[in-house]
Amino acid sequence: MNKKLNSLIDLKLLLRFILGSLTSIPVGILFREMYVLPLKSSGTELVNISTTMIFFWTIVGVGIGFVIGFYIISFLVESIAGLINQIKLYIHGLFSKKSFVIDSSTVLDGRIEHLVKMGLFDSIFYISSITYDELERLAKVSSIYARRVEKGRAVIESLKKLLGKKLKQVYFTIPPRTIREHILKLAMNTHSSIITLDSSLTDEAREKKIDVININELALVFRVQLTAGESFSVKLVRAGKEKKQAVGYLDDGMMAIIEDASNYINKTIEAECVSVLQSTSGKIVFGKFIRESKT
Repeated sequence: MNKKLNSLIDLKLLLRFILGSLTSIPVGILFREMYVLPLKSSGTELVNISTTMIFFWTIVGVGIGFVIGFYIISFLVESIAGLINQIKLYIHGLFSKKSFVIDSSTVLDGRIEHLVKMGLFDSIFYISSITYDELERLAKVSSIYARRVEKGRAVIESLKKLLGKKLKQVYFTIPPRTIREHILKLAMNTHSSIITLDSSLTDEAREKKIDVININELALVFRVQLTAGESFSVKLVRAGKEKKQAVGYLDDGMMAIIEDASNYINKTIEAECVSVLQSTSGKIVFGKFIRESKT
């Protein structure tokens, strides 16, 4: 992917240079004539016209022409190409089945790979070149991010194998104002749902009536749902903060704090749910000891 992006950047610079060169010559001639013609019309002989000034205005015209071609015309061409790309994506979205846009948070998280393996998302996936650019930028932030990005690249390669042609890489040459705005626009243009872990992106997508799946929210749905009075099994792993308390974890990772169970650490017990508390780090189950599990 990096090689493709570098090739596109090199080709883009070459085309801009060619456009600049093509426009510099006629604009240079135009500036030369704009200087010479008024003097000729006033009766000044050609031999009396300063060759230095002719050369100066020609160079000024060449420079201005190159800037026009290199920047302005190139920008217009890129804008038109971007518009054509958006139209193509829009048409493709109209006639294709359900599709999804994945952002960098989904790639770095990695759970999307397992969800695809399970067959929950057997659909078209779009990943933008802007997302790749963001991953490259994050990799330079710190060694920790570099390792996460490396794992993210492995996730993308795995998705390529799992999805084949259903994983579509969309290339953009003009950087967006914000990554969030770009993801929202790509989802709208392709009539896709967004898969993310970004809570701000989730909220904004729902405000704009764009379908969004937040993987953290999806994970909560699959957690064990306990109510007061319900019994459950848990393996206790350490003592709690209070006397006679013991702490264990359910199969989905939810913490369970059990009263009167400090003598059963490293054993599996049965407990009765007293209450469930929602904390900043997730749900915590409070229970009371019933008996040691026989299994």
